[in-house]
Amino acid sequence: MRIFGKHKNIKKPISIRLLNDFFCDFRTAFKGFYEILKEGGHFGFMTLTAKSISTKALRLIAKMDQWKEYMSDYNQFMVTWSEYKEEENLGSSVPEEHFKSLLNDCGFHVKHLEVLHRDYKYDDIDLFLEICLVVNPFLYRIPPKLHLKLKEDYRTVVTGIVGCSRNTKEITISHEHVFAVVQKERGSSIGRRDRGV
Repeated sequence: MRIFGKHKNIKKPISIRLLNDFFCDFRTAFKGFYEILKEGGHFGFMTLTAKSISTKALRLIAKMDQWKEYMSDYNQFMVTWSEYKEEENLGSSVPEEHFKSLLNDCGFHVKHLEVLHRDYKYDDIDLFLEICLVVNPFLYRIPPKLHLKLKEDYRTVVTGIVGCSRNTKEITISHEHVFAVVQKERGSSIGRRDRGV
């Protein structure tokens, strides 16, 4: 991956939302981070999971007749690595175990990992709808004259997901975040881990 290029022996990189916006292929991204990290170095990140409302809304918008032609390849932009199945018998440990397993597979030792749910109140729903437009990777394909129509479709979809009136002035959005700190242990490598050494 071009982002890793010449950068080697980084000790403490930190990522906030980079994983959401640029990396659909989790394993390639994290193996890249692993390679550039110094032995004993730490990597900290925070990202939204696929359960975020903006991601759910994008999926629904992309399937609407009016937007299909602009978003026909939307699956290539969906961050599916953060999806996991709910298993009632495992309770709240499901998401943590899912992400720990992914990180271990990439060679990292997980020092700390939490999956947290946070509610964000927007006094003006239009602010959140504008955010949805900005993070839509297909906005550049859609003629500017249709942006207002797209925003109104987002209003319909988002209020439907939340379960409130389409005419609401304010809205509370729930997000699921992953906070993690992982380490490249001294003397370790992906190759050795894969071989069970």
